Amino acid sequence: MSKTELDRTIVIGQVVAKQLPQAKAALMLGLSTRQVTRLVRRFKREGPHALCHRGRGKPSHRQYPKDLIEKVLAHLRTTYSGFGPTLAAEKLKEQAGLVVSREWLRQLMIQEGLWQAKTKKHNKIYYPRARRARYGELVQVDGSHHAWFEDRGPKCVALVFVDDATSRLLQVYFCHTENLQGYLEALKRYVLHWGIPQELYTDKHAVFTVNHMRGGEQKGETHFAKTLKQLNIKHHLANTPQAKGRVERMNRVLQDRLIKEFRLNNISSIRDANAFMPAFIKDYNRRFAKPAQSPENRHLPLTDDQRLSLDDIFAIEEKRRVSKALTVQYENKIYAIGQVRAIRTLRKRGVTVRKYLNQNIKMFFDGQPLDIKLLEIDHNYKAPLSRKELDIQLDYNHITQQINKDNNRGHFYFGLTGSLFSCVTTIKS
Repeated sequence: MSKTELDRTIVIGQVVAKQLPQAKAALMLGLSTRQVTRLVRRFKREGPHALCHRGRGKPSHRQYPKDLIEKVLAHLRTTYSGFGPTLAAEKLKEQAGLVVSREWLRQLMIQEGLWQAKTKKHNKIYYPRARRARYGELVQVDGSHHAWFEDRGPKCVALVFVDDATSRLLQVYFCHTENLQGYLEALKRYVLHWGIPQELYTDKHAVFTVNHMRGGEQKGETHFAKTLKQLNIKHHLANTPQAKGRVERMNRVLQDRLIKEFRLNNISSIRDANAFMPAFIKDYNRRFAKPAQSPENRHLPLTDDQRLSLDDIFAIEEKRRVSKALTVQYENKIYAIGQVRAIRTLRKRGVTVRKYLNQNIKMFFDGQPLDIKLLEIDHNYKAPLSRKELDIQLDYNHITQQINKDNNRGHFYFGLTGSLFSCVTTIKS
């Protein structure tokens, strides 16, 4: 007996023994008086066991027939051996004409040893971190890869800046992929508009930290870290996505709200999206931003010297060696140095190559600018693509290029560029 049936037996037994009136028993059991009368008759006629559920021990009327179960097991052990429950249920319906529930099939496969039940994951508990007290004290940064323009344009990345103290949306910059160029451009726009924050909180993307090991430890720093040092911005790296939960939640909000705004305003390009964002950010902060604990703004304004050297601060610097012919190779381009008097000084010496956000190239030796001239470009060379860039390129080809149909073989194919084809070949090999 179950606990409910046992309690019912005790109460009905007291009614039969004239120790309890039927009306009070009905209130105690939550039943009607007529139902209590029926239970008393059954108790007198058949005894206490009459109050047990009458369907116990009998086969369910909803169970599958035995011949159907045998057919399903025969298919699972032969034709669909190794199939998972979902796929097996689909194939049984499509090919064998056997319609069964996916969950029933999963339980049957576990019972017969054809499928191993997955252990339920216990999610780790992350306690919320208190907000910073002042606006501009800590800014969380993250990149969100998404189909922001739905089927109207290719996938791209939104670089999102969120204030920790107020949850204000401070910057959303769209670019083709999550790389150093995009983050530098986004940060430059940020400091020009809002000022210099005290600290940045990011993940461990390759833009922010050196992930490979040298000599058993991580050495060196990224270009982005050097830029933050020049602006006196502290940098923190998050070990988990939950650590920078405000910007992660902001990404989900933008993937819901911003996509609809783009659809309503017929925005389908990165250029139009970046032009639309200032108005969206202003309206979003007006409606959803929270007040900080302290009214103090910790953003520091740019000094006159910083404004004058802002292009140099956000430029990418690398070291290159000068050849005997007074040439320097950078990004598969050959530059000739025009200082004829300095031939003996510059040969086999190292120079600093500075690439600006507008793609201009300048070279310096001991802090002095050099007169350079572009000599040669290798047009056949294509820079290798990362996996994320490859996904974006494939998506771009899928949307913008016309799909050609091969009438002889009856399949579709995409016309890939030389760089993309070489990248695919490299990945496959």
